[in-house]
Amino acid sequence: MINIYNGIRSNKPDIRASAIEFLDNLLEVNLKRVIIPIIETAMLDTISEEAMVNLKLKVPDEYECIEMLLEGKDVKIKLAVLYLISQLKDQKYKSIVKDYINSEDIKVKTFALKALETLTT
Repeated sequence: MINIYNGIRSNKPDIRASAIEFLDNLLEVNLKRVIIPIIETAMLDTISEEAMVNLKLKVPDEYECIEMLLEGKDVKIKLAVLYLISQLKDQKYKSIVKDYINSEDIKVKTFALKALETLTT
């Protein structure tokens, strides 16, 4: 990923194109549809609200980002997000956390219970 990042930041167009093509091969379709246009537009240093509208990009708010991260498959990310929620102590996340207190993964379940405890005290 670092090589891709460095390639995208390169001043050489052929290296940037190769980095984007490599990233394109790595990403799942859902991510590819969002990330590649952002990178290509950002490379032009013209990302603006108009560009985002033209690309039909919706920038999720904090709540939606947390939901999406928790819905993913990566357990470490789930644990980090549940920990973040416990540190934020924002009641609006209570319903999301409740969805994970019966998780089959013991670590996720433990972090969810701790986060819920923090939110209810």
